[in-house]
Amino acid sequence: RLVPLAGRRTLLDVGGAPGTWSIALAQRHTGLRVTLMDNAETVEHSKSVLGQFSVSKQVRVKAAPWREKGFGTHEYEALLLSRLMVSTDGSTLTQLMRAHEALKSHGMVIVHTYLLDNDMNGSGEASFRYLMQDTCTLEQLVSLLEESGFERVAVLHRHSTEGDLLVGYKENEPLLQEPEELVEVVTPELALAGAGPSDYDEDVLLATHRRAWSGR
Repeated sequence: RLVPLAGRRTLLDVGGAPGTWSIALAQRHTGLRVTLMDNAETVEHSKSVLGQFSVSKQVRVKAAPWREKGFGTHEYEALLLSRLMVSTDGSTLTQLMRAHEALKSHGMVIVHTYLLDNDMNGSGEASFRYLMQDTCTLEQLVSLLEESGFERVAVLHRHSTEGDLLVGYKENEPLLQEPEELVEVVTPELALAGAGPSDYDEDVLLATHRRAWSGR
């Protein structure tokens, strides 16, 4: 009820098996067409669940290794990442950047997960996930959303057992390539740290920044 999907026609549910949220959103918004994306093994279970509801005209299943590849380019008006696994290996930012790329202009990302408060307190579920390095604080996730290009990030709902619900909007297209001055900004920092030309590989540095800007 809290997600502002009125008027939006397409939504991608990433890693959405068995289809709980896809079904619920399709039932509530009859004009919405939902694509449920998950790996090949999981979507077979999704199909059996979807067959128990009258949403076949609204929900389609797409098998894809979404953890390793992008979600598409400028295809959807909304995108759902439910119970997003926020890890310490940098994958969260990558997934959010992929979400940004998959959305049309003025598209909306919806994140449903369990977060710690900014003072590191939180529910039992959030605390457990933090111990497993699978979550972060509310402030950190907002920062990740903004870093990946989303604007007007807002918290719609916080609940100890239902989880936390955030949205962000794609207002502008990301830069198609890194700015020319990117290396010029990095190099003085390395110099201040005492790094010389032999201390880093410029090709590796550029490749790293290209991956960060492209989301791949």
